[in-house]
Amino acid sequence: MIDINLISQEYVKCVADRSRIYMITHYLKTYDATQRKEVPFDLFPRQRDLCAYLADSQDVITTKPRQAGITTTCGAFIACEIALASPESPLTILVIGNTLDLAQQMVTKIKNFLFQLPRWFWGEEYFDVNPDDPKNKEKVFEICNQKELVLKNGCRVVARSSGPDASRGVGGVTYLIFDEAAFIEKGKDVYASALATVSTGGHVIMISTPNGK
Repeated sequence: MIDINLISQEYVKCVADRSRIYMITHYLKTYDATQRKEVPFDLFPRQRDLCAYLADSQDVITTKPRQAGITTTCGAFIACEIALASPESPLTILVIGNTLDLAQQMVTKIKNFLFQLPRWFWGEEYFDVNPDDPKNKEKVFEICNQKELVLKNGCRVVARSSGPDASRGVGGVTYLIFDEAAFIEKGKDVYASALATVSTGGHVIMISTPNGK
C-alpha cells in the first residue's frame, strides 16, 4: 500500500534540497566497476561540491581527471531536476559533445537515472501493478531514444554533436551542457552559437578533461 503522507514528506525533502544530494543518495544507484554491480550513489566530497555549485551558480566550468564520476554526477543532478519539474514550467536540456556518441552517453545516463526513481515522482496516474516492467517504465516518456527524451511533464533532453548548427531547432534551453568541452573543434564558435539558447536565463555547464596545458 502507498503511504501518501510518507510520499509527501519525502517529496518535500527532495524539493527543499536544491543541491539534489538527498535525492541522489537516497534514490539513485551507479555502477561500481570494482564490485561489478550497481551500488547506492554515495557521492564523494568533490561530487557533492559539484552538486552544490550546480544548484547555486548559473554557469559552471569543471576540469576533471578521468574516471572522477563528474559527468555521471551531472547526469544524476539533471535527472532529479527533470523529475521535480512542473508541467507548467518544463525544462529543456541540450547536451553538446565533441562527438555525437559522447552527447548520447550523457542522455543515456539521464534516462537510466530517471528509470530508477520511484513511480510516485510522476504522479498517481503512473502507478503500475509491475513498475519494474520496462514497458511501464517508459510510460513517463513521449519520446525515448539515444538522441532525444521527451517526458510527460514536458521536459526535453537533446543530444547534439558539436558544430555551428549544434543548437539549431532547440530554444529556451534551461541547461546547456558541453561534455569534453576542451576537445570541441572551434569550441569558441560553437559556444558563441549555442549561447543564444540560454539567453532567457538558462544555465551553462562545461565539463572536460584537460587538453594540453
